[in-house]
Amino acid sequence: HPTLASALAACASSPNATIVLASGVYRADATLRLGHGASLVGAGPSTVVESVAHTTLVCDGAARVADLALRQLGDGDARPAAALEVRAGALVVERCTLGARSRAKAAAAVVARGGGAAPRLVGCTVAESGHAGVVLAGGARATLEQTEVGGCAACGVLAKCFRMTAMGFERDDAPNQPGVFVGTKRRSSAREAEYYREQVILVETEHGDEEGFES
Repeated sequence: HPTLASALAACASSPNATIVLASGVYRADATLRLGHGASLVGAGPSTVVESVAHTTLVCDGAARVADLALRQLGDGDARPAAALEVRAGALVVERCTLGARSRAKAAAAVVARGGGAAPRLVGCTVAESGHAGVVLAGGARATLEQTEVGGCAACGVLAKCFRMTAMGFERDDAPNQPGVFVGTKRRSSAREAEYYREQVILVETEHGDEEGFES
């Protein structure tokens, strides 16, 4: 395929396809989409997929993203954007570096939204984010395993409801910002809060999605 976008488009007709990327920088002029059952695998940190003013990669039922860096480089605050947005499925993200410089209110390096979104980050680094590191909205849930979050202008993880498990979750130095910010209709128990080993601020808020992202 001549471009990454054309390879991803071809996955729509090839269930469970895997796209393998060599080392290099792949610039996306529009949001890339990884469809149902598909996987995107790089050659390590030297494989970089990036965008500027829009979300870099949207996964809707995709299986796996591994061994690459996803970056959103635009640092404006007018439009929320992400390096990775998960809209459905139990996407596994392994050994990836993710960052989004957008300073918009709902921007984040990783966004999961909707009750069908349940990403699992394993051995990842979430860094250089203009707003939050990870945002869960609209009933989404996530698992972070041996994942480091740091260099975020806002909180490390912003959850609209208490649906996150953290295994070996680390927040880098970030003065005056909480590791986990949880919005929920109920007060979580002290045992739940202690589980995170990070500062947890609980606020009463309506269950629902964050501000809309670029489609």
